[in-house]
Amino acid sequence: MCGIAGILEFADYSGEQELRKRVKNMNASHVFRGPDSQDVWANGRCALGLVRLRITGDLEKGRQPIHLGNDVFVYNGEMYDY
Repeated sequence: MCGIAGILEFADYSGEQELRKRVKNMNASHVFRGPDSQDVWANGRCALGLVRLRITGDLEKGRQPIHLGNDVFVYNGEMYDY
């Protein structure tokens, strides 16, 4: 089961690098949930992170956070019939 973390900061903005660091620390606290891969995405006042436990498929095709144009998302699951 994957571990998902995120921050959306409105007040006392600490900067994108600080948000990225905080989400990396969140990922580290639940790395046991997804030891196969992990990544962090940050842009402005928002940061998303995921640690991934691979069930099927390969790690490159299932890499998250997923970028589709201007949209970025993370989810816990597998895509079948891809």
